[in-house]
Amino acid sequence: MPGIPAGPVSRCAPHFPHAEGRRSRNTGGVPPMMSIAAARERVLKAVPEPRPETCSLQNARGKILARDVTAPGPLPRFPNSAMDGYAVCLPGAAGKEAPVLPVVGESAAGHPYPDPLEPGTAILISTGARVPDGADRVIPVEQTEPQGDRVRILDPGTAGQHIRRAGEEVKAGDPVAAAGERCTPALLSYLAGLDVDRLDVFSRPAVSIITTGEELVPPGTPLQDGQIRDTNRVFLHSLLRLLTIPVPSAVHVGDDFAATLAAIETARATSQVIVLTGGVSVGTHDHVRQAAAAAGFQPVFWKVNQQPGKPLFFAVGESGLLFGLPGNPVSVMLTSLVYLLPALRKLSGERTAGADPPLRGTFLSPSSPLKPGREKIRLVRITGWEKGLALLRPVPHQQSHRISAVVRAHGYVILPGDWTEIPAGTVWPLTLFPWTVNP
Repeated sequence: MPGIPAGPVSRCAPHFPHAEGRRSRNTGGVPPMMSIAAARERVLKAVPEPRPETCSLQNARGKILARDVTAPGPLPRFPNSAMDGYAVCLPGAAGKEAPVLPVVGESAAGHPYPDPLEPGTAILISTGARVPDGADRVIPVEQTEPQGDRVRILDPGTAGQHIRRAGEEVKAGDPVAAAGERCTPALLSYLAGLDVDRLDVFSRPAVSIITTGEELVPPGTPLQDGQIRDTNRVFLHSLLRLLTIPVPSAVHVGDDFAATLAAIETARATSQVIVLTGGVSVGTHDHVRQAAAAAGFQPVFWKVNQQPGKPLFFAVGESGLLFGLPGNPVSVMLTSLVYLLPALRKLSGERTAGADPPLRGTFLSPSSPLKPGREKIRLVRITGWEKGLALLRPVPHQQSHRISAVVRAHGYVILPGDWTEIPAGTVWPLTLFPWTVNP
């Protein structure tokens, strides 16, 4: 990945910019509807700069580098053997047949031979063990014939063979990782080998979850008549854990203004982002927008011209961002992926957060009829690949309460509002779910 400018590592809290054009601290004055692209742009514009931190390699997995990394020393650190066999000193060995050399010692991994090797002598050596000064090659054990305290060299080979020279991979001061790169297991292993033990990275934003609704009951609790499982909390908590995002709290409140306000005020003390589900529409039991305003959050938008997830609410405050997602489970899943996920990625230091989907797919068959009006977030399944394009089929029975449709899907597409169907052969950008593997 291209690097980002590396500045001083600050420990200051981020500044959360206010939304443009806002005329009051409550929901008045906010445009009632906007496109998906405009809403995503508003979200990403409101996201503050990521917070740098210094952490150990063990705690850096998945985080984004905030600074370039240079090698503090060479790699390999010392000349070492690429084979099990004998390190020898055979100057002028060309043309000599099967020399017999005295074996004067051994260099094992972690226990090097302490002295320079004299001409015409050999030592036993293990793969990765230090090659002593004076040795000019390593003879693989298969090309030798041990004779007590001596060894016959069946093939002397060439000078320098099977020796890994100090610094042949990396020299001290070489750039080895750029700001903006993700700390993958491979990169962390590489940096550990270079004797790097601490990194400047961007911290992960803490996210608190609040689900609302009198009817919701957590798994494991007996259901009463009219109650359903709190699937939204399970989904959001699992998604954030998958993304290695810390979740200080995940709570449920009923349809009560005071309880909703108290939950928001508690969450903002520990989190940069608060995610609520349900309670964002216009019913008498919907309190999220009013509670958010009472807690000091400024509305950026409410309602997006999309299906599913029209009553989406987004606000900013001095303590962070607040997302009010709809209550239906599929709406929660898709709006969290379209809006929340890019915001979290930007807060985590990813430069490509919110970029256009890199994949494209072609639809093998027409979709069922689409109702024109709102933009559509449609679930799709990949059935194969052809010439770099995913072969797509719309998932049947897509409704905002049917989680099974999401289970059968690999990702989603965003379609214009005036489409009445997806014609067969249509090529369109595709976003995979973050949990999709080898579709």
